[in-house]
Amino acid sequence: MIYDISDGWPCGISDGLALNCGICNKHTNFDYNVSDELWEAVVPKKLKHGVVCLNCLDNLAKENGFLLSHHLILVQYTGKGETIVLKPDISFIYGR
Repeated sequence: MIYDISDGWPCGISDGLALNCGICNKHTNFDYNVSDELWEAVVPKKLKHGVVCLNCLDNLAKENGFLLSHHLILVQYTGKGETIVLKPDISFIYGR
């Protein structure tokens, strides 16, 4: 399914603006949605309204006893002129 958003941007979808992560300072092309439970539990207060890349969020989740896969709702790849929404379907847990 492809949406032409010439008439407006849908709520919750990345608009192509990619900021650097507030933890590692790396540029990311991936945006995501996670449960409020995870975000509130693992993201430092000073970054709650900022950007945390998916890799750093995964590290924070693991450091705090959470599995990111249980809280990840969707991932959005922000490319040139388009955002592709990826919905997590399967995860493989290893290294326990």
